[in-house]
Amino acid sequence: DREYVKRRRARKLGSGGMHTHEDFLALCRATDWRCWYCDKTAVLTEDHLLPLTRGGSDQITNVVPACRGCNGRKGTQTAQEFLAVRGAA
Repeated sequence: DREYVKRRRARKLGSGGMHTHEDFLALCRATDWRCWYCDKTAVLTEDHLLPLTRGGSDQITNVVPACRGCNGRKGTQTAQEFLAVRGAA
């Protein structure tokens, strides 16, 4: 299942911490189901502020809800890098 695959990926990358799907749903509710980057209401995905591939944790404090478009464009950038580039565009 998806939860297992996510946890396995985080472990393989040596990321500390973990969160549950329920944690993510609570985060989505707290943000009124809006993308953390563009503020649009959309289907939301989990995005790591500091990507796992760059040493980020899988703790819920490192996760934000993001629409698929923003998450895909962000890639392996940090949230700060992505927002800086996005703001310049």
